[in-house]
Amino acid sequence: MRVFIIRQQAVVPSDYSEPKEWREVIFFKWAKDYFEKAELWISDFDHYSLKKRKKVDFEGSEGVRIFKTPGYKKTVSVWRLFDSWVFGIKIFAAALNKFNKKDTVIVNLPTPESFFAISIAKFFKGFKLIVDVRDNWPDNFPGGGIIKFFFSLYVHVLNKISFSIVDKVIWMSDGLYNNHKNKNLLKKKNLEHKTIPNSFKKVDITNQSYEINNDIFNKPAISFFGTLNLQFDLKLLKECLDSDPKSKEFNYIIAGDGSELQYLKELFKEYKNVIFLGRIPYDCVQIIAKKSKGLFLLYRDPENYQNHITNKVREYAEFRKPIIHNLESNIFTISKNKYQIGYSLHDGNFSEAISEIKYNKNPAIYNIESLDNFCRNLSEDVLKKNFLDEIIT
Repeated sequence: MRVFIIRQQAVVPSDYSEPKEWREVIFFKWAKDYFEKAELWISDFDHYSLKKRKKVDFEGSEGVRIFKTPGYKKTVSVWRLFDSWVFGIKIFAAALNKFNKKDTVIVNLPTPESFFAISIAKFFKGFKLIVDVRDNWPDNFPGGGIIKFFFSLYVHVLNKISFSIVDKVIWMSDGLYNNHKNKNLLKKKNLEHKTIPNSFKKVDITNQSYEINNDIFNKPAISFFGTLNLQFDLKLLKECLDSDPKSKEFNYIIAGDGSELQYLKELFKEYKNVIFLGRIPYDCVQIIAKKSKGLFLLYRDPENYQNHITNKVREYAEFRKPIIHNLESNIFTISKNKYQIGYSLHDGNFSEAISEIKYNKNPAIYNIESLDNFCRNLSEDVLKKNFLDEIIT
């Protein structure tokens, strides 16, 4: 059996930010270990740095196929839509030329254009098609009004057609399944479903040598790591700092760059305890996470992530630290198992959260036992077995 994994906006370890392995790379490596042939199809444009990739070079990168696309300067733009269609058309043509009935193809959603293009190719070639649903798109489209209305309608039409063709669906969380079911997208009879969250493993940083300025820890620190884009709303941090005198007892470390970086620097320019590090390597992320008292995560539209283990929640959980977030609940259900992750500002307030972190008045905010169960039940071995035995075969 040959396995092809397609994600236009893939993240690979050799990208500019030197990220850890993301879901598509992990799936690709699992497939390479098990099947006679596996390929990962991606764009040559790095969505998260908004730059063309200079190289794709990581352990096991043989079998990565790169498709050239024009790229774009803003994540919300007509050019991004054009870029998605260029990639979709190219993978459609490549699929017609290469795939056969014995192949298994896993396409990621988003982007809907890739899903649609490969779904149409299935009509002609008859291969097994699986979609890996990663996000509530376009619910997370920033802004509103008539543009979002028509964009949502456009995506819904594409997805309606694609879901009527696909054979199986992988969900990154139960919340994603519920969201798409409520949109009446899952009407196809005998459509198979399986929830496969991202794999988890404890982070070992005992041998890291990356040097950082320890002055940023002259106070207890609470940190954020991620791309500074419209997905997150860090101005909510300012509201918390302005309303709570206790907030001055902490430093707030923000690591990452993106379209909102300059705006946020201007917003917090009078706050000496808000520290911007820009983009840093993952080694440095691990060191800062270890030294931080806690981590914070503030989404622009938290209602779009109900019961959804997002990539950022997944990443933060690995560090076994208190997590302050603004999701509607800190209870997540995966395959009927409930896990308590972090401290939700919907259930409490910022002052209470940072007091518990500093003085450890309520150790339950750590939720260590729940995090350990979470990571054990979703270990790489468990998820790899689900992926290979229950999805591909």
